[in-house]
Amino acid sequence: MSNDIPNDWFLVKLTRWENGHETSSALLPVNISAGDTSSGLRNGLEAIYKRIWDYFTVIEKDGNSSDRTNLPSGAALRQSDGIEGLSVDWQGLSAGDWPSQRTLVTEFNLPGIRGRLSMNNNAVIHCIVKDSKLDGIAWCPPKN
Repeated sequence: MSNDIPNDWFLVKLTRWENGHETSSALLPVNISAGDTSSGLRNGLEAIYKRIWDYFTVIEKDGNSSDRTNLPSGAALRQSDGIEGLSVDWQGLSAGDWPSQRTLVTEFNLPGIRGRLSMNNNAVIHCIVKDSKLDGIAWCPPKN
């Protein structure tokens, strides 16, 4: 990370899952700070999800089809709350490169991931959002 970005802030790549493949959406800076207790970690992770959800909702309402690029399939569905999980792509040097390792972020490994992120400038946090869970949003491009 550059020196002007605090260590607890990282880019999250938001991705929409649609018609069996990922559709790229946006990069969002998110603070992944969490307390040292189990409840602190849980609250920190929930805060990340909420920030991503709120931001994703805004960009989907205001977005257009030129904002997105189709990406290869390969994302695994993980949760049922509309946000299908956070994971970290290690060794991804650019948007076109697929990393050799992806780690799912949970309340249990968040402190370790924070430590590893502080030493790895090439990591991107990845988040998948299922389009069917965001009601009342006009999707771009529209579904057939």
